[in-house]
Amino acid sequence: MLTVDTILDQVEGLLQSRAFPYILAGVLIVIWWAVSAVVGVFRRTHLHNEDRPRRRLPLH
Repeated sequence: MLTVDTILDQVEGLLQSRAFPYILAGVLIVIWWAVSAVVGVFRRTHLHNEDRPRRRLPLH
């Protein structure tokens, strides 16, 4: 059974592990990917709901 003591022991072992920086980097990459996907969905739905004129570049 999972108790607070076993969870704390596992976290302590993870913090002392040599692979901890790689695990932390992987978790941060997954969080970044998930947040960027959600923001992309919101931007696409916002652009479809609102009709705006296109910006045109000045041709000099």
